[in-house]
Amino acid sequence: MFHPWTSFVIVPLFALANAGVPLGAGQLEEAFSSPVTWGILLGYVLGKPAGILLGTFLVTRLSRGRVRTLVGWAALGAGGGLAAVGFTVSLLIAALAFHGPRLAQAKTGILCSIPCSFLLTWAITAAVSRLPRGRRMTYLIGRAETITDLQVPVDPDRDHIRGARDALVTVVEYGDYDRPYCGRAERVINRLLQDVEGVRYVCGSFR
Repeated sequence: MFHPWTSFVIVPLFALANAGVPLGAGQLEEAFSSPVTWGILLGYVLGKPAGILLGTFLVTRLSRGRVRTLVGWAALGAGGGLAAVGFTVSLLIAALAFHGPRLAQAKTGILCSIPCSFLLTWAITAAVSRLPRGRRMTYLIGRAETITDLQVPVDPDRDHIRGARDALVTVVEYGDYDRPYCGRAERVINRLLQDVEGVRYVCGSFR
């Protein structure tokens, strides 16, 4: 019950308060006239996603496809955008590298990179969501080989299937009516099928 409040409200406010950076108009104007702030902000918001994408592209090309990502390039780009959100270690390194006004400018750049990274990731996902379904799934999931980890394949004539039969992802639940926690999963399964495309649900049974 308290997890959303502690993770998304209390801990971020605690980190912001302990950063020790005044965020008044004058301080922000001074910070954004400094190359330290802009270097950190651009390095996080643009450098991290570009480095992740470029590094993955080079590894894929140099290995001639033997080593490749298991997700699409859009998903990788969105993950790279979110990679700029981490700031706790960055604040520690800034405290070791800078002093005085430059330290405040560095901390301002680190903290401002967080909302900018979220906006970049939102822009990527919003752009991908407007694509046709086929292209959207390719950009998100990629062209990797299908992972099959079921000992017994799904049989449409035998198994109870909910969702599209040609879905890309199959979620299998093994349970029975005597186990109370099997019924508790029903609400989660319903939300999964409503919110996520390309997923089907198969209900198995213990033998």
